Formats: sequence, C-alpha cells, structure tokens
Amino acid sequence: EKNAALKKAKQEKEAALKKAQQEKESALQEKERGIAKMLLLQGIDIETIAKATTLSIKEIEKLRS
Repeated sequence: EKNAALKKAKQEKEAALKKAQQEKESALQEKERGIAKMLLLQGIDIETIAKATTLSIKEIEKLRS
C-alpha cells in the first residue's frame, strides 16, 4: 500500500513536470511568433527570421496572412 502511494505520487509529479514543460514550450513559441510578426512588419526576410527564431519558414509564412 505504501509502495502504491509512492508510485502514484511519482507519476503525478512526472505528469506535472511534463505539463509545465509543455506550457513553457508553448509560451516560448508564442513569444517567437510575436517577434517574427514584428520582424516581418519591418521588412526582414523570412529566411533571416527563421535563423533568428525557432520557427520554420512555413510557420513564418503563415504569420504573413
């Protein structure tokens, strides 16, 4: 019974850590999209933006529209 409780607690901790990591990555992607939009508005080419961010060229092209 004690082992089951410990195992459950460990699983819950791992799930919470995974969720936190996913949220962090999502927030970073949103920040990168904002930066890319600003750079597009300033006339910076897509290839340069892709090199300066973690976004792909396709993702940046989607931001244009």
